[in-house]
Amino acid sequence: MGQSSGGFWEDVVPVVDPERCQRCADCPAEATCPAQGFRRADAGSVPEVDQDFCFGCYACAGACPHRAVILPRRR
Repeated sequence: MGQSSGGFWEDVVPVVDPERCQRCADCPAEATCPAQGFRRADAGSVPEVDQDFCFGCYACAGACPHRAVILPRRR
């Protein structure tokens, strides 16, 4: 039993829903991220979560006023 059984949140990765995203100039989810884990192609694009920086605090999900950041279970 030396291995972790894995918790629910361990395999959850935030994703921005492009249909809900309003492409805010000052994206609250992006501004809230302590890991600076969001990337955008340009100012009017949908931000994406950079898996290399995200450490799973999920502050971004609570910060988005449009509920565009969702926490789907990775399969």
